[in-house]
Amino acid sequence: MPITLRNISGSVNSDTLYCLVETGFSAAAQGAGVANTTIATTKVFPFQYKIRKVAVYVASIDAISGGSDAFNLVVGTAASYTNTNIAANDNSDTNGYPTNVAVVGNCVFNGDMGFTAANTPVNGSGWITLATSTGGYGIFVPPNYDAVYPAGIPLTLRLVTTASTGSLGASSYTLAITPIKLRYAIAGESGQEIVLPGVDY
Repeated sequence: MPITLRNISGSVNSDTLYCLVETGFSAAAQGAGVANTTIATTKVFPFQYKIRKVAVYVASIDAISGGSDAFNLVVGTAASYTNTNIAANDNSDTNGYPTNVAVVGNCVFNGDMGFTAANTPVNGSGWITLATSTGGYGIFVPPNYDAVYPAGIPLTLRLVTTASTGSLGASSYTLAITPIKLRYAIAGESGQEIVLPGVDY
């Protein structure tokens, strides 16, 4: 049955923030002994943003018991990080802007996320299917899904594999992000708000 459109929504002189945007990155296959100090790939955003969900796909994996193969997302390119040092939730109110934006070394997930066979996501978060050799896919909700991540600082993918036998096939990571403002717009001479793309978001 066709859908009848009721109107046209357009605002020529506006950008829409605080909406979900899909983006992501891919990583090449990984051999044994990969440490989380190694950056698999990076993504840099030109605006502050929140990460609501992360969808993961891995083409193959050596084993899914024990969770010794893992992934995480980390702010910045510093080699070492504490994998429980997660970004704090947004502390702004409706009339302000966050003063606790994530910093270099903050993680998206509280601990590196193991590739383990925990099928059927709980509350929309977890592996949907995952098996030795054939890999799998899942959706993961960060514990602090309202945290604000900085513009211009790379978000890096970190992968971990078992020292002697670990291996991960090619993998992809799709993020549902929400772009947000750096600050609230200022009033112009006519009293209307003036928004500067390089300053406000």
